[in-house]
Amino acid sequence: MKKIFTVVFKVYLLLAYVNIVKADNSCVLNGSAITGNNSDGTGTDFVNIASGYEDSCWTQPIDQIVTFHKAYACTSFPDAGETNANTWAAADAALDISGCTLVFTSDSAAGSSVNIAEGAAKEVSGTVTVPAAGTYPYLFFLVDPNFTMSGSVEFDVAFSGSVASPGNGVYCWSEATTASAVYSESTAAYDMMDCSTTAPATSDIATNTIFVNGLSAAIGGVNERLFQDFTSLNGDTLTAYLLEGDLTPATSVDDVAGTITYIGIASNQSITVTDATTGFDVQYYNTGGTNMSVSNVAGTLTADAFLPGPFSIYVTPQ
Repeated sequence: MKKIFTVVFKVYLLLAYVNIVKADNSCVLNGSAITGNNSDGTGTDFVNIASGYEDSCWTQPIDQIVTFHKAYACTSFPDAGETNANTWAAADAALDISGCTLVFTSDSAAGSSVNIAEGAAKEVSGTVTVPAAGTYPYLFFLVDPNFTMSGSVEFDVAFSGSVASPGNGVYCWSEATTASAVYSESTAAYDMMDCSTTAPATSDIATNTIFVNGLSAAIGGVNERLFQDFTSLNGDTLTAYLLEGDLTPATSVDDVAGTITYIGIASNQSITVTDATTGFDVQYYNTGGTNMSVSNVAGTLTADAFLPGPFSIYVTPQ
């Protein structure tokens, strides 16, 4: 038997309109109703969102479908020698993964998709390759930029939906969008949630696919959305990239997919492989739920969208 990984690896990936270094952005509840978030440690009430501003909190989704492509164990950090996103984009240099060994690949070119529910690990199907014995101080993952989401929430005050002719009430849920595509970085309304004074029927709740076309709009500059260093919730140092298929920097523009093929995630998490190693599992785990995005649109509190929230990728011995 092989029990060779020295640690269980976790990547907490926060996308869209979430500051990825927040320790906790969980929804604060009054009974079953969301009042705000806990991002500053004392609580922020959504009723106080100023006009023209937005906020979010993590809540449990009904669906959060993530697609996983590849995992690598690396002896050197996978980068292109970049110092910031602007220089990386200008150089158009591919990430150097020559020090990496492929340890997991999906059996499908479309990737391996899993529907993760908060608190439940899901195995990712694919082919595992055991690398040579040794210590690998870095791990690198390629994740699909498309995330499929659905959910239903209750607020403590009335919200309007983001669909074209929204209802208003404390109950809000995901409704099938009429848009041809929905992007995490968008200047348009998300058009994917409705609200009412009564809770929705199960048949009213729909799934929508979100394309992550920016890692952080808040940093400033289009290129800054392609590359970001951050610290995960469990203290790992991580770097995220938006990549083309050849691992060169993708283009990132509001409301379009650009040339993004993968979200690349590099970690300083070290693993050790021995001669006894015969394989390992790769699993996703939804650690914080989905990201419930809300805003104040011209004085109206609006439930915008369920967007990708924090999840873990576990690599464990088989």
